[in-house]
Amino acid sequence: MYNDSYQMRQGNWDYRKTHQGIDLKNKTVGILGFGRIGQMVAAMLQVFGVNILIFDPHASDVEFGELVSRETIFEKSDIITIHLPLVDGTRGSISTHEFESMKSTAMIVNLARGPIVDTDALVTALRTNEIAAAGLDVFDEEPLAMNSPLFELENVLVTPHIASNTVETKNRMAVDAASEIDRVLQGKKPQWAVNQF
Repeated sequence: MYNDSYQMRQGNWDYRKTHQGIDLKNKTVGILGFGRIGQMVAAMLQVFGVNILIFDPHASDVEFGELVSRETIFEKSDIITIHLPLVDGTRGSISTHEFESMKSTAMIVNLARGPIVDTDALVTALRTNEIAAAGLDVFDEEPLAMNSPLFELENVLVTPHIASNTVETKNRMAVDAASEIDRVLQGKKPQWAVNQF
């Protein structure tokens, strides 16, 4: 896969003629999962003039966007962004059926957990242009194997699990972890328990 910086270093100024982007304005963005991150994504997106669709079985009210069915997200979205936890019910839950439901011009972005998306089905959908593109920051196995078919595809952007890799985020993660320990030591229920007993 050749990125913009590589093409610039090769002196390929005409690369811009064959690799155009899209505007977000008036596009429909589907958000799968509406926890803290999904909510922040919706708040950020609304300033771009997008139509925001949200699916989360636990959400009952949203400030930005519209709660819709899971099926509607796949059928109507131009861009789908995944913010689900990896649990038994979400593992492999985005597969052939979901890709077949999507517009051929649609894109999917996974910043959550790799195993939520069936990689083989995704590769097939990208190879056959069933969907237009994918942006992936997470994978079934990390680091992503160098022989992964994802590296062969021109319509996928891969990054090495760096979506949260900022100084500020790392500091917040440390403070949040410490505050959760403090809560438990005080006999209180943790705010963000991974396992519910």
